Amino acid sequence: MPTLRELLDRFRSAGPPGPPAPAAVPADRRSRLEDEVAPVFAALASTAEQAAGMVAAARAEAEHIREQGRREADALIGRAEQERQAGYAEAFAETRGAAARRSEASAAKALRSADEIARLAAQRRPALVDLAMRRISDSIEAAPGNTVA
Repeated sequence: MPTLRELLDRFRSAGPPGPPAPAAVPADRRSRLEDEVAPVFAALASTAEQAAGMVAAARAEAEHIREQGRREADALIGRAEQERQAGYAEAFAETRGAAARRSEASAAKALRSADEIARLAAQRRPALVDLAMRRISDSIEAAPGNTVA
């Protein structure tokens, strides 16, 4: 439906004021312009369909690429999780091994210390026994009413 402006444009004078012009049909510029560009738009219709097809294909390909990216990301996350767990297990094993080595070294040091103490005790025992016996004997001799001579 033509707008008010288009309707009024039909009755606009076709020329400058002056002597009257011969009677004529009002000009319909819009339909003349539409008739002029109609072949161009008709020729572009197939191009527009091709463009719409290309856009649809590009969207489908983009969705495929996104889905493939999601699958790759999920696989990468899965591998990273496995590697993380393997890394934890390896670190645990290393830590346990280091603790076992420290424990063994500490136990060996304790055994060496115990052996040294046993050796020193065995070495000092005769002298300590003699000292203890002398003190006992001295205390017996010094006791009042001692009859042992």
